[in-house]
Amino acid sequence: MDMEINIANCNNILTGTVALIENRLNIKYAVNGTGKSTIAKAIESAAKHDDIGLKELTPYPYIGDAQEEHQPSVTGIPENLNIAVFNESYVNQYVFLDDELLKDSFEVFVKTENYERKLAEINRLIANVQTIFENNPELDMLLQDMNEFIAVFGNNARTGIANNGALVKGLSKGNLIQNIPEGLEDYTVFLKNDQNSKWLKWQATGREFMQLGDNCPFCASELTLHREKIERIKNEYDAKTIEHLSKILGLFERLGHYFIEETNQAVRRITQSVQGLSDEQKNYLVEIKGQVDLLYKKLNQLKHLGFDSLKDIDRLADGIPEFKIDMSYFTHLNSEYTNEKIAIINASIDQLIGEVGRLQGAVNQQKREIQTTVQKYNKEINDFLKNAGYGYTVSIDETPDHSYKLMLKFGESNTRISGVKKHLSFGERNAFALVLFMYQAIYMHANLIILDDPISSFDKNKKFAILDMLFIRGGSFRGKTTLLLTHDFEPVIDAIYNHPSFFQGIPSATFVENNQGVLNEKSINVDDIKSFAQLAIENIRSTENPVIKSIYLRKYIEVNRGKDLAWHLLSDLLHKRPRPTIGQNGVELSQEQIEQATEEIQEFIPEFDYFQLLDTVCNRAAMIDLYWHSESNYEKLQIYRLLYDATDENHVMRKFINETYHVENDYLFQLNPVLFNTIPNYIIDECDRTIANS
Repeated sequence: MDMEINIANCNNILTGTVALIENRLNIKYAVNGTGKSTIAKAIESAAKHDDIGLKELTPYPYIGDAQEEHQPSVTGIPENLNIAVFNESYVNQYVFLDDELLKDSFEVFVKTENYERKLAEINRLIANVQTIFENNPELDMLLQDMNEFIAVFGNNARTGIANNGALVKGLSKGNLIQNIPEGLEDYTVFLKNDQNSKWLKWQATGREFMQLGDNCPFCASELTLHREKIERIKNEYDAKTIEHLSKILGLFERLGHYFIEETNQAVRRITQSVQGLSDEQKNYLVEIKGQVDLLYKKLNQLKHLGFDSLKDIDRLADGIPEFKIDMSYFTHLNSEYTNEKIAIINASIDQLIGEVGRLQGAVNQQKREIQTTVQKYNKEINDFLKNAGYGYTVSIDETPDHSYKLMLKFGESNTRISGVKKHLSFGERNAFALVLFMYQAIYMHANLIILDDPISSFDKNKKFAILDMLFIRGGSFRGKTTLLLTHDFEPVIDAIYNHPSFFQGIPSATFVENNQGVLNEKSINVDDIKSFAQLAIENIRSTENPVIKSIYLRKYIEVNRGKDLAWHLLSDLLHKRPRPTIGQNGVELSQEQIEQATEEIQEFIPEFDYFQLLDTVCNRAAMIDLYWHSESNYEKLQIYRLLYDATDENHVMRKFINETYHVENDYLFQLNPVLFNTIPNYIIDECDRTIANS
């Protein structure tokens, strides 16, 4: 549905309404300082129920004011609004990460609705295998214990057991928990407790205070009789070693029912030994570890069975049977309990083999879906980059963890560019960011897209390439409710005047003016966009004052004929020269040349008389009166320039006034400045103050 969003007390906007037509591109053209970014922030904050963000827009005079009527407010936002906003915050948060162009590339580009449907079909076919782990939580515990068991051996690829691993360290002095040295039996209850390592750390900390006196730091009794025993604890036991040992004993106990009895007995002999590990014992334990490691990998592979693990198997009819586990090769783990669990798993794989034809088809369809999707997005983005004249390409590449990332490459090379921000210019970053934002907004199913002055900084050819990518091609913002805020008139020309039929639904364009805090919108129709020559003639005919007519005619002649005699005569008039010349300090025009120029000018301004108008232009009171009675800011600015020498104003004012005075700063097509107030009010306010105080 169409929207009328009312904004009040937000930065420099005291009140105003922003109208949006649903499923159309809505262009709001406004000069800088109107409040375009404020409009975007206000709508975004209201749509996201961000009260803090809205509060930050409080106008300066109202900061700290608790009155309700002075609080920022936005009304007219539909409840179901899902908004996406392109601004500097978006660029900083989502694009140009260190190792990819766009955050969440996989979700945006690959995880389509078709992808999800096909993935659901694959998961349905393999559900029997997946539910085994869901229905048997002890298998998850087994996987955790196996992983921990493998870890205690440490990292030594050559021998399979590392001297700095928890296993070797924990059993380096034998089992000091079972075999408590003679004379330390009084500590049995502490050493055999589950928190023995904590007790040893506590005992070591207290031992540091023994040197302070002859009393025990633990019980304050006579220390002499017990000092040697306490010192023996330090010599015989290390807290970290006991921690490792306790962990190892716990692991073997939890895994015991998976081992055959013979293995359990051998492990008990090893772990209860008085001495450290022998080479033979290490070799035996490494043998167990090898079988545990293999079974862990097979079980873990089955637990995570899915498209990612199936897509690299050429023929599932050959690959699926290999998931079955033959316990005859796991001699240490071939217990009745283990076989019972593995039999359930193998039965589910047998069921899966019966579905292998359908599963193969579903996997192949998913692979084609990904390939088609990736090729589509690669082509769309690379076509845009080529059309806009950027020397880069992109590709959506699969990563080792089976995700996908959008990578930037230079030209046709396969060399990935990392640290993208360092390589791209400001304009290139903005162009990439805009296109990536489009895809992310579509992925989000945004039903209101706001673009805050996105394309003003681009060259003309790049501007249309971006408009084409964002609004004209399929798979874009075409047909979506979009608010484009801009101070650049070219998008208006392209969307309303040059190519309205390219868009789905003729775009809406309005001129937005902020007059003393009040926003006003005025529709821009195709008839409002005219060439400068058309507007000059139109305004010459519509105004009665010959001075104003002369200003428009001077520009008209320059555009159509260049700086001929008529142009020079008009220029001399506006520069208040007593005798017409060819340029400043140039050759005086002859009477014949003056008459010839006057005759050409009178074709447009019949009442034109150089010397009579010169008296008017030089009459300060008359010009000030003309200024105050003018209803057009544009014409006021022209009169102001006639009143004041170009060096009188500060450099900002001077630059703006000169830009409106010279034809080279006008668009070929533009709005009539008499009807559309394209001169910022703060400029006219400054002019008003200067004249009022003169």
